[in-house]
Amino acid sequence: MIESLPESIGKLKKLKVLEASGNRFKVLPEGIGQCEKLEMIDVSRNLLTSLKPLTTLTQLVSVHADENELENLEGLAFSNLERLVDLSCSKNKINSLSDDIGDLVGSLKTLNLSSNQLETVPSELGNLTKKLQKLLTSDNPIKDPRVRKNLKKAEKGGRDLKEALKFLAKQKKKGGKKKGKKKRR
Repeated sequence: MIESLPESIGKLKKLKVLEASGNRFKVLPEGIGQCEKLEMIDVSRNLLTSLKPLTTLTQLVSVHADENELENLEGLAFSNLERLVDLSCSKNKINSLSDDIGDLVGSLKTLNLSSNQLETVPSELGNLTKKLQKLLTSDNPIKDPRVRKNLKKAEKGGRDLKEALKFLAKQKKKGGKKKGKKKRR
C-alpha cells in the first residue's frame, strides 16, 4: 500500500524491471524518466492519472498500467518505443488514443485496452498487422457499429485479427478523403 515512489528512483540507472502493482500512488516520480535501461514496468492497480514521466524511456518492452485512473496514454512516446511488445492498460478511463500508436508497427504483439471509455479508435491501429497477435478492446462504448464489430472479431486472433486491422486501415483512407473535402471551402 505504498503511497509514492521516491524521486531518487532516477538514480537506479541500470534498473530494468519495476513491479509496483497494487499500491496507492497517484503519480509516477519525474525521476523514473532517468531509468534509461527500464524495460518492464507494472504499475497496475494504483491511482495513476498520467504516464507522462515515462516519455523519455525508449527501452520499454512491457508496460502494464491496468486498473488506474488514466484518461489517455500520453507519456508513452510510441514513435520512440521500437522494442515495445506488450501494452496493457485495461480498466482505466481512457477515452482517446493518439494516432501515433500506429508507430508500434515493428514490435507490438499484445495490446489490451478493454474496459475503458473509447468511443473511437484511430485507423492507425490498422498499421499493426505485421506483429500484433492479440488486440483486446471489449467493454468500450465504440460508436461506429462496423468498427465495434471488427474489433470484437479481432479478439479471436489469427486471420480475424488481420482482417479487422485491414478494415481499420481502410477507414483512414476513407476518412482522409472526407477531411480533405471539408478543408476546401
